[in-house]
Amino acid sequence: MAQANPGASVIPAVPGPSNSAAESNALSIQLKGTTYFFPGHNVATKRCNFAAATSTGIVWSPAPPMEGEGTDPAGIPLEPFTIYLSDPADNIEILSFRAAGGYFYSWGIEEQDKLYVSVSQRPDGDGSYEYEVYVYSFKQEQKTQMKQFMLDNGMIKFQYNGRSYSVKLQQG
Repeated sequence: MAQANPGASVIPAVPGPSNSAAESNALSIQLKGTTYFFPGHNVATKRCNFAAATSTGIVWSPAPPMEGEGTDPAGIPLEPFTIYLSDPADNIEILSFRAAGGYFYSWGIEEQDKLYVSVSQRPDGDGSYEYEVYVYSFKQEQKTQMKQFMLDNGMIKFQYNGRSYSVKLQQG
């Protein structure tokens, strides 16, 4: 079981019925005909839980506790968002990011070489934004920050391990 923050355990994204006391606040997401349960802090943050089925497993991100959770829409995240990869044996943390204060986030998956690409933007203090791009290799279980890349019309192009890639990005 992975940990999002020290002392705060994460319920694995597992198929099947939710039956433990720890899962009493679990939210369900259906992927390819199977229902998976994820930790949920509040029903108002359900729209902030994301999951996608890949050939390597399920990439998922539970919504952290948020300021103003009882309101709709929920307020500012009180903890960073964390992205996990789950398969029947393990949860692997891919990336943590804070979505408050002007951060923007998009991601894509390159299926053939099993790469997860994350693109986040953060304010640089003068009214513009700076990009941070990371590539996570599922095969090598390694995260690499990309210094050279090109963003174009919802796609990111970059070189990784001597190969050129072009990956479609999704907002998340």
